[in-house]
Amino acid sequence: MNNYSIEIPGLAAAIANAPVQPKHAGLLSAIRLFEDLGGTHLVTNRGDAYLQRRKVLAPDGTVIAEDHEAWIAAELAKDGGRFARTQDRLKGLGYLLTRCEINTLFIVEDRGGPADNFIQLEVDVEDEFIDRKMLSYAWSTPSSLYELVNAAESGERFHDDARVRYSPSVYRLRRAFSAAAFLREAQTVEEAARASLA
Repeated sequence: MNNYSIEIPGLAAAIANAPVQPKHAGLLSAIRLFEDLGGTHLVTNRGDAYLQRRKVLAPDGTVIAEDHEAWIAAELAKDGGRFARTQDRLKGLGYLLTRCEINTLFIVEDRGGPADNFIQLEVDVEDEFIDRKMLSYAWSTPSSLYELVNAAESGERFHDDARVRYSPSVYRLRRAFSAAAFLREAQTVEEAARASLA
Protein backbone atom coordinates (compact mmCIF):
# COMPACT_ATOMS: atom_id res chain seq x y z
CA MET A 1 0.00 0.00 0.00
CA ASN A 2 1.18 3.55 -0.70
CA ASN A 3 1.47 6.43 1.75
CA TYR A 4 -1.60 8.32 0.55
CA SER A 5 -4.33 5.66 0.46
CA ILE A 6 -6.85 5.72 3.28
CA GLU A 7 -8.51 2.62 4.71
CA ILE A 8 -11.90 3.35 6.28
CA PRO A 9 -13.39 0.21 7.84
CA GLY A 10 -16.84 -0.55 6.47
CA LEU A 11 -16.79 2.13 3.76
CA ALA A 12 -16.49 -0.24 0.79
CA ALA A 13 -19.41 -2.35 2.06
CA ALA A 14 -21.57 0.72 2.72
CA ILE A 15 -20.89 1.98 -0.80
CA ALA A 16 -21.64 -1.42 -2.35
CA ASN A 17 -24.96 -1.59 -0.47
CA ALA A 18 -26.13 1.92 -1.40
CA PRO A 19 -29.00 2.09 -3.91
CA VAL A 20 -27.88 3.36 -7.31
CA GLN A 21 -29.82 6.54 -8.13
CA PRO A 22 -29.48 9.11 -10.94
CA LYS A 23 -28.10 11.86 -8.67
CA HIS A 24 -26.41 9.43 -6.22
CA ALA A 25 -28.20 10.81 -3.15
CA GLY A 26 -28.29 7.40 -1.43
CA LEU A 27 -24.57 6.91 -2.04
CA LEU A 28 -23.68 10.32 -0.61
CA SER A 29 -25.93 9.71 2.42
CA ALA A 30 -24.20 6.37 3.08
CA ILE A 31 -20.74 7.96 2.84
CA ARG A 32 -21.66 10.91 5.06
CA LEU A 33 -22.42 8.55 7.94
CA PHE A 34 -18.68 7.94 8.35
CA GLU A 35 -16.57 10.07 10.67
CA ASP A 36 -14.70 12.82 8.79
CA LEU A 37 -16.85 12.30 5.66
CA GLY A 38 -19.95 14.25 6.71
CA GLY A 39 -19.47 16.99 4.12
CA THR A 40 -18.65 14.91 1.07
CA HIS A 41 -19.97 16.02 -2.28
CA LEU A 42 -19.78 14.79 -5.85
CA VAL A 43 -17.50 16.99 -7.94
CA THR A 44 -17.37 15.23 -11.32
CA ASN A 45 -17.55 11.92 -13.10
CA ARG A 46 -15.89 10.12 -15.99
CA GLY A 47 -17.70 7.48 -18.01
CA ASP A 48 -15.23 6.24 -20.60
CA ALA A 49 -14.27 2.81 -19.23
CA TYR A 50 -15.50 -0.77 -19.26
CA LEU A 51 -14.37 -4.09 -17.85
CA GLN A 52 -12.30 -6.17 -20.24
CA ARG A 53 -13.94 -9.30 -18.85
CA ARG A 54 -17.29 -10.16 -20.40
CA LYS A 55 -19.74 -12.89 -19.51
CA VAL A 56 -20.70 -15.48 -22.12
CA LEU A 57 -24.45 -16.18 -22.19
CA ALA A 58 -26.56 -18.81 -23.91
CA PRO A 59 -29.37 -17.42 -26.10
CA ASP A 60 -31.79 -17.85 -23.16
CA GLY A 61 -29.55 -15.73 -20.88
CA THR A 62 -28.00 -18.63 -18.93
CA VAL A 63 -24.41 -17.86 -17.93
CA ILE A 64 -21.97 -20.11 -19.78
CA ALA A 65 -18.82 -18.41 -18.43
CA GLU A 66 -17.88 -15.42 -16.28
CA ASP A 67 -14.76 -14.57 -18.31
CA HIS A 68 -15.02 -14.83 -22.09
CA GLU A 69 -11.26 -14.84 -22.72
CA ALA A 70 -10.57 -17.73 -20.32
CA TRP A 71 -13.58 -19.63 -21.66
CA ILE A 72 -12.54 -19.20 -25.30
CA ALA A 73 -9.02 -20.39 -24.42
CA ALA A 74 -10.52 -23.50 -22.78
CA GLU A 75 -12.77 -24.13 -25.80
CA LEU A 76 -9.76 -23.80 -28.10
CA ALA A 77 -7.88 -26.35 -25.96
CA LYS A 78 -10.83 -28.78 -26.32
CA ASP A 79 -10.35 -28.54 -30.08
CA GLY A 80 -6.62 -29.21 -29.84
CA GLY A 81 -5.71 -25.62 -30.64
CA ARG A 82 -7.43 -25.66 -34.03
CA PHE A 83 -8.69 -22.09 -34.40
CA ALA A 84 -10.98 -22.65 -37.39
CA ARG A 85 -12.64 -25.60 -35.71
CA THR A 86 -13.33 -23.65 -32.52
CA GLN A 87 -14.65 -20.65 -34.44
CA ASP A 88 -16.93 -22.79 -36.61
CA ARG A 89 -18.21 -24.79 -33.64
CA LEU A 90 -19.07 -21.73 -31.54
CA LYS A 91 -20.32 -19.49 -34.35
CA GLY A 92 -23.71 -21.11 -34.80
CA LEU A 93 -24.61 -21.51 -31.13
CA GLY A 94 -26.11 -18.04 -30.69
CA TYR A 95 -23.98 -17.11 -27.68
CA LEU A 96 -24.08 -13.55 -26.39
CA LEU A 97 -21.52 -11.33 -24.64
CA THR A 98 -22.16 -8.83 -21.89
CA ARG A 99 -20.34 -5.53 -21.41
CA CYS A 100 -19.89 -3.89 -18.03
CA GLU A 101 -19.59 -0.12 -18.46
CA ILE A 102 -17.95 1.93 -15.73
CA ASN A 103 -18.74 5.51 -14.77
CA THR A 104 -16.29 6.75 -12.12
CA LEU A 105 -17.59 9.27 -9.59
CA PHE A 106 -15.12 11.63 -7.91
CA ILE A 107 -16.31 12.53 -4.42
CA VAL A 108 -14.41 14.85 -2.08
CA GLU A 109 -14.42 15.83 1.57
CA ASP A 110 -12.86 19.28 2.02
CA ARG A 111 -10.95 19.47 5.30
CA GLY A 112 -10.42 23.23 5.11
CA GLY A 113 -7.18 25.18 5.04
CA PRO A 114 -4.72 24.56 2.18
CA ALA A 115 -6.21 23.76 -1.23
CA ASP A 116 -4.83 20.21 -1.19
CA ASN A 117 -6.32 19.37 2.22
CA PHE A 118 -9.11 17.05 1.08
CA ILE A 119 -9.98 13.38 0.90
CA GLN A 120 -10.94 12.01 -2.51
CA LEU A 121 -13.07 8.93 -3.04
CA GLU A 122 -13.31 7.30 -6.45
CA VAL A 123 -16.46 5.20 -6.77
CA ASP A 124 -17.29 3.17 -9.85
CA VAL A 125 -20.87 2.74 -11.04
CA GLU A 126 -20.98 -0.57 -12.90
CA ASP A 127 -23.74 -1.15 -15.47
CA GLU A 128 -23.75 -4.53 -17.21
CA PHE A 129 -25.74 -5.05 -20.41
CA ILE A 130 -26.24 -7.85 -22.91
CA ASP A 131 -24.11 -6.16 -25.54
CA ARG A 132 -23.65 -8.27 -28.65
CA LYS A 133 -23.89 -11.56 -30.46
CA MET A 134 -20.67 -13.55 -30.19
CA LEU A 135 -18.93 -14.51 -33.44
CA SER A 136 -21.77 -13.31 -35.67
CA TYR A 137 -19.19 -11.67 -37.94
CA ALA A 138 -16.37 -14.15 -38.53
CA TRP A 139 -14.91 -13.08 -41.86
CA SER A 140 -11.56 -14.83 -41.64
CA THR A 141 -9.93 -17.73 -39.86
CA PRO A 142 -8.07 -16.63 -36.73
CA SER A 143 -4.46 -17.71 -36.30
CA SER A 144 -4.03 -16.83 -32.62
CA LEU A 145 -6.03 -16.77 -29.41
CA TYR A 146 -6.00 -12.97 -29.59
CA GLU A 147 -7.61 -13.05 -33.05
CA LEU A 148 -10.22 -15.59 -31.93
CA VAL A 149 -11.14 -13.46 -28.89
CA ASN A 150 -11.23 -10.36 -31.11
CA ALA A 151 -13.58 -12.13 -33.55
CA ALA A 152 -15.86 -13.06 -30.63
CA GLU A 153 -15.89 -9.44 -29.41
CA SER A 154 -16.58 -8.11 -32.92
CA GLY A 155 -19.98 -9.75 -33.26
CA GLU A 156 -23.12 -7.80 -34.07
CA ARG A 157 -23.71 -5.20 -31.35
CA PHE A 158 -27.22 -4.46 -30.19
CA HIS A 159 -28.33 -0.84 -30.63
CA ASP A 160 -28.35 1.12 -27.38
CA ASP A 161 -32.15 1.20 -27.27
CA ALA A 162 -32.28 -2.58 -27.80
CA ARG A 163 -29.67 -3.56 -25.22
CA VAL A 164 -31.03 -5.37 -22.18
CA ARG A 165 -29.66 -4.71 -18.71
CA TYR A 166 -28.04 -7.93 -17.50
CA SER A 167 -27.75 -7.05 -13.82
CA PRO A 168 -28.69 -4.13 -11.57
CA SER A 169 -26.26 -1.20 -11.38
CA VAL A 170 -23.83 -1.37 -8.47
CA TYR A 171 -21.36 0.94 -6.75
CA ARG A 172 -17.78 -0.17 -6.00
CA LEU A 173 -15.18 1.82 -4.08
CA ARG A 174 -12.11 2.05 -6.28
CA ARG A 175 -9.95 3.97 -3.82
CA ALA A 176 -9.86 6.60 -1.09
CA PHE A 177 -6.86 8.84 -0.57
CA SER A 178 -5.52 12.03 0.96
CA ALA A 179 -4.80 14.56 -1.78
CA ALA A 180 -2.12 16.27 0.35
CA ALA A 181 -0.30 12.97 0.98
CA PHE A 182 -0.62 12.05 -2.70
CA LEU A 183 0.94 15.34 -3.80
CA ARG A 184 3.78 14.97 -1.26
CA GLU A 185 4.55 11.49 -2.58
CA ALA A 186 4.38 12.67 -6.20
CA GLN A 187 6.81 15.48 -5.38
CA THR A 188 9.19 13.01 -3.69
CA VAL A 189 9.10 10.72 -6.75
CA GLU A 190 9.70 13.65 -9.10
CA GLU A 191 12.64 14.93 -7.04
CA ALA A 192 14.20 11.45 -7.00
CA ALA A 193 13.77 11.17 -10.78
CA ARG A 194 15.42 14.57 -11.32
CA ALA A 195 18.27 13.67 -8.98
CA SER A 196 18.93 10.47 -10.93
CA LEU A 197 19.25 12.50 -14.15
CA ALA A 198 21.69 15.01 -12.65
